Amino acid sequence: MKDNGWVVVAKVGESVAAKRTDSCGDMEQLELMELILVSEHETKVAAEQAAKAKRIAKDGWRYAVMSRRDYEARAA
Repeated sequence: MKDNGWVVVAKVGESVAAKRTDSCGDMEQLELMELILVSEHETKVAAEQAAKAKRIAKDGWRYAVMSRRDYEARAA
């Protein structure tokens, strides 16, 4: 497991978008997920900028920045 770096995640359970189907239409799979990995970054600043850009898009998802180590622990 890589424990360095930062990731931007979509917080599925807290998002309006969780109430609609994903691109494959597999709502059941989407409901089982807590976080969806959106992008990976070397620095926290880069991850925060990417998350800010995603939030500006107002696509219905809630985005968060977390360390890769924390993400891996929660996704396991």
